[in-house]
Amino acid sequence: MYFSALKRLIGSVEEKMFYDVALLFLESQGYRSLSIVDGAGDGGRDVICSRSDLRIQLSVRKDWESKINAEATATRSLGKRHLIYITNRVISPENEAEFLTNNYKCAGEVDVSIYDLNRIATALSHSSLINRAYGTLGADPEFNLQPTVKEVALSSLLLFGVEAQDLRESVVQANIRATLLDNPEGVSEDDLIAQVSDYLPGVNIARLVTAAISRLRSAGAISGSNSNIMLSERDVDRLVAARANFNQLLKEDLESISSVSGLSLSLSRKLLTMARNIIVSGKSLDGTSDAQEQFRDFMASNHLRGKSSEIYDALSQASTVRQFQFGVTVDQIFSTDTFDIYRALGGRTDLTLVMDSNVALPLMLGLEFPSGESRYGHAVLALEQVCRSHGIGMMTPSVYVNEMAGHGRKALEYLEIYPNLPDEARSSLRNSRNAFLSHYSYIHEFVDITLDSFLAHFGIVAGASIRKLENRMLSILESHGINTGFSEWYDSRVRVEVESQKPGDFPVLIDHDASVATNLINDSKKGYIVATWDVVMRDVVQDLARVYVDNPARINDFLSVIDGSFKPSDRSEHLLFTLLHMDDEPARRLAEKVEKINSIDGAYQLKILIDEARMRKGVPRLNDEDVIDILPS
Repeated sequence: MYFSALKRLIGSVEEKMFYDVALLFLESQGYRSLSIVDGAGDGGRDVICSRSDLRIQLSVRKDWESKINAEATATRSLGKRHLIYITNRVISPENEAEFLTNNYKCAGEVDVSIYDLNRIATALSHSSLINRAYGTLGADPEFNLQPTVKEVALSSLLLFGVEAQDLRESVVQANIRATLLDNPEGVSEDDLIAQVSDYLPGVNIARLVTAAISRLRSAGAISGSNSNIMLSERDVDRLVAARANFNQLLKEDLESISSVSGLSLSLSRKLLTMARNIIVSGKSLDGTSDAQEQFRDFMASNHLRGKSSEIYDALSQASTVRQFQFGVTVDQIFSTDTFDIYRALGGRTDLTLVMDSNVALPLMLGLEFPSGESRYGHAVLALEQVCRSHGIGMMTPSVYVNEMAGHGRKALEYLEIYPNLPDEARSSLRNSRNAFLSHYSYIHEFVDITLDSFLAHFGIVAGASIRKLENRMLSILESHGINTGFSEWYDSRVRVEVESQKPGDFPVLIDHDASVATNLINDSKKGYIVATWDVVMRDVVQDLARVYVDNPARINDFLSVIDGSFKPSDRSEHLLFTLLHMDDEPARRLAEKVEKINSIDGAYQLKILIDEARMRKGVPRLNDEDVIDILPS
């Protein structure tokens, strides 16, 4: 969709900027620790990376054939067998084939991979990379994201769908089991969370891991204290049996591959491992990624090109590859990134998280006075972190700041009685419905501040007008990069709809919700994620494709487990092998739903699946720390 414009832009930039683009291309293909080495000023630059077995050359030379022959000769003299040549020139497939067949001087000695302007632009025009590509080129994106209904449906399924949520939870639990199996003497909960979080992509996966540990405890799959968690005997036996079965299949596969290739069993294992990681991710064995290049280089260095057809067939039939039949599905949900949010919200690339007072107030308290123990600050601080990682702006409408100010003024009623309360009564205020009192009860043991000074920090002093309190809280929010705004005007029809669903609420609170809903409805240029516990707000605006409404815990969950970096995540071997330790059912359900989306052509049928993925089902599953119920009843 964006290929032509990006190709023109890359083809027109000066030499040094093209090198930056080439580095981005290499990074997108999985190469790591990239660095340009100053060259001889001959229209080329060497790039070093984490792999020492190859040479990477960036070039802007027109005489690409001569340049490749010279660089291949230099590669051979260094004792290396693989050259990657990246150029801003267009090299047609016919010209490349003619050169490699008749004019390449190091054939059979140095394997060469050629990536020209067309291939670079094709890779970088992928929706997950194009923002970074334009940024690298110093240009503003010249496109409006216009996803197809099928793309919207797939992204909605992978982000919000029950099937995707169940599979994520299943994968996380399988990772926990596999980690504990590798630590038979036990491991502390903190170490377990850290290890599993390292295996899984995402920007704040620890939250999901913590919840999974709790569920496994409840199911009796793990036991022990927080300082020494162990796998249950039942699960140990099951996982050990699964690994034994896999090892037997692996032995048979290696013997088959060794017979076809003539390789030793150890080299056959290396070949199988490389191929399996590619195939399981749904990719072909030929391609541009680092993993695919390593496989290609291995085949060349072991003189297996002539047997490639037989070897490919043996690899595709390997039992230990077919063991991971749902690897592609698992890879899909852990490959989602910020662009999936864009697509799911109608293609809007300008996104803002809107927080009502129930969310913005605990966030403000947690930012100003951090406390890991506070039930108010815990979940929303995590929400702030993931929004930053995805480049999603945060705001709370000014009408909700008004509610926060009114809530703060109620806390003044406790100023006189608080010093006279017994210790046990003060502790009970942690569960107060007043967020200011509750948060102070958590932090006062660690911060030397009195209640009146704490409240005064937020402008809450005797005699202060609501407007003064609003101004102080507006300033605090803005100092943390949280904007305020939205007109206070509301459409009378929207207000009637809100009031009909909130018959007992104060008129001013209905006015506030009506004005926020009106702004969301009228601003067609932006995409909004609305964090609120209020189901009425969801019902009023949820039919807008560019608006997604949910409680902060659920929003935190789907934002936490997707990449916010616009680049592919590394897939660990550990993540792959946990497929041996999980029930196939969640993966099968998601795979079937993905296949259904791919096979549907009618927009009407796809719209049904989109609505199904976005709609919350039943009572939300919330942890204690997620429940932020702060407005007085």
